[in-house]
Amino acid sequence: MLQQELIPAPPVLRAEYLERGDQLWISGRVDEALRAYEEGLEHSADVQLLHKRIAELLQATRGLEGAFRYYGLERVDDRDLTIGPHEILCGATVRDEADLLPYFLQYHQGLGIDRFLVVDNLSQDGTRELLLKDPRVHLWQTGMRYWPANAGTAWIEVLFRAFAREHWCLVVDPDELFYYPDVETRSLRQLCDELDHAGKVAMPAVLLDMYADRPIREAVYHSGQDPTDVTPFFDREFFHWRGTAGPWKNFEGFAGGVRRRAFGEDSFPFLSKIPLFRYTVDRVIAGGVHSTNAAPEEIASERGAVLHFKFMARFIERLEDELNDRRFDAGDSSESYSTYEQALMSDPELCLYDPDHSIRLRDSRQLVDLGIMSDADAASERVGEHSPLPTIDEYVAHMHELVLGWFDDVDAAVFRAIDEVQRATGVVGDFLEIGAYLGKSAILLGYLLRPQERLVVCDLFTNEGLDPDLDADAAFYGQLSRVAFEENYARFHSRPARVIQRSSTELADEGLGRSFRIAHVDGSHRFDVVRQDIATALELVVDGGIVVVDDYRTIPHALGVAAAVWEAVTAGKLIPVLATAQKLYGCSPDHAETTATMLRRWASEDAPFSGLQQQVADYEMVVFAPPLQSPTLANHAPEPPRGEPEEDANRLRERLALIEGSRTWRFRNRLRRLLHRD
Repeated sequence: MLQQELIPAPPVLRAEYLERGDQLWISGRVDEALRAYEEGLEHSADVQLLHKRIAELLQATRGLEGAFRYYGLERVDDRDLTIGPHEILCGATVRDEADLLPYFLQYHQGLGIDRFLVVDNLSQDGTRELLLKDPRVHLWQTGMRYWPANAGTAWIEVLFRAFAREHWCLVVDPDELFYYPDVETRSLRQLCDELDHAGKVAMPAVLLDMYADRPIREAVYHSGQDPTDVTPFFDREFFHWRGTAGPWKNFEGFAGGVRRRAFGEDSFPFLSKIPLFRYTVDRVIAGGVHSTNAAPEEIASERGAVLHFKFMARFIERLEDELNDRRFDAGDSSESYSTYEQALMSDPELCLYDPDHSIRLRDSRQLVDLGIMSDADAASERVGEHSPLPTIDEYVAHMHELVLGWFDDVDAAVFRAIDEVQRATGVVGDFLEIGAYLGKSAILLGYLLRPQERLVVCDLFTNEGLDPDLDADAAFYGQLSRVAFEENYARFHSRPARVIQRSSTELADEGLGRSFRIAHVDGSHRFDVVRQDIATALELVVDGGIVVVDDYRTIPHALGVAAAVWEAVTAGKLIPVLATAQKLYGCSPDHAETTATMLRRWASEDAPFSGLQQQVADYEMVVFAPPLQSPTLANHAPEPPRGEPEEDANRLRERLALIEGSRTWRFRNRLRRLLHRD
């Protein structure tokens, strides 16, 4: 008879065989129940609960030894298997992986894995001998086929039932490396302790396909190498679909990625995994650890990545065997290996690298900045559970009170209009800001990001190296720091911007690629630097992208900016579209006019303030500026009544709280004189 309550099936996993097997088991007809579950394995696509039932039934009726025998699991090593209560375990299935395993074991031991529980599926390349040499590996073998065993996770389930109860466990394949925020300095033990403290039992991750900038067949891997040395690139737009995922609808899932981009609609792999979890006997392990049955509130909002090194030369060498396995077993419906075969036959030099999509892996913070990984739990602790972040409307309404800087309401409205127009026309891309100061405009850009987009900020965050004789604005940067910017930004956004702390003249070395839909140039006022910044921005914006240049007018401290801007305009390199009292908005002549045309229409018809249509250097543009005043003689202008110095100072303080533009320092200097009168 059944001695414990069975794990309930969500609606999507309810099936005749599962329900019939459950009823037979409840009534004590265990042999018939086992046959019902086995029939389900032959006829049902979702087999994760069926394998779980089989393991439960066998343990209940034949002991764990019966479950090991059923799956053909035979112990190979003879090491002591006394596991301490706080050890972190890794489960893996292998077959002919002798080339990948040395680095795989070294890397995960470095993270903090204490023991590896490994199932060898009839390797013939020395895999078994290699594993037996590692004192942290405990090894089993089985001749059962991989796919009917729920992609090997049925074997892992049996091992974990025997040895991993209440332990944190990681399940990864030999061609995968587990990655998470601050992995460089944060141990796996620390991560698991933090998850325990937060009441979490599982952590999701994105399966991130890595590839080389040369043909797949030339990406040759040598045993012991760090695979990121061979395939260091990935797609920054890492998914084509996102939504609530899993049979239990309990976490955010992603699908598509570089395989969808490169191989088309026939390849649409599910990219979400739950590789790290605290194992209990009621924890369901799905095939490929692509889902689990933990409650939504028990799954961490922090998200890691599983770096996937499929697309190396070894992939082509093994493709025929993989195809035969999948054809024999009806395979994995999430992707089509025959599609890969056809693509490689039509193009033997197939290369996945694309400068418009590809980016080189730098570190874990990079993946957080791109939205691939997330440290949302830590961010929520910094902000406070009961302190929701301000909305974009709240920020714009109060930004002059919240953040010091030169960014006014008119430009805030134009930034939002650009975003709306680009969304309406299907323009996608990241945001670049050259010169952030304390983040006033960067914070607004952060609100306009879509989930897969990123904000890149380039700033020196110091006045060191600036020449007061050449850099008119050097004095304003004396107290500036990167920390001040990042703290300001974190007050409004849980996902940080990517910060490049170097001269904008060195941005070409960052390999950013043509991937930005808005590039905001608000850095140096030196002619030579601004000239290069404008050229860089034009190189980096996508079709339909907008280049914004601050302080484009002929005002004393920004003459170099004006010279560089109008040189670019008159040379036909920068097409002006809009202008405000502070910024000029333009686009590249090589890009589609759709965005520019819609922006001009918005400025003329829908903008919340009046604009003046002008023709400048043969280009139609709209200028937002206060109306011209009638000329008057200075001695006819009435003198404003003078108040007491303190009254004047208070009145100017009120104005400073509301006015943040390039004219601000005029009032600030007058305030300073008033406050320092004898």
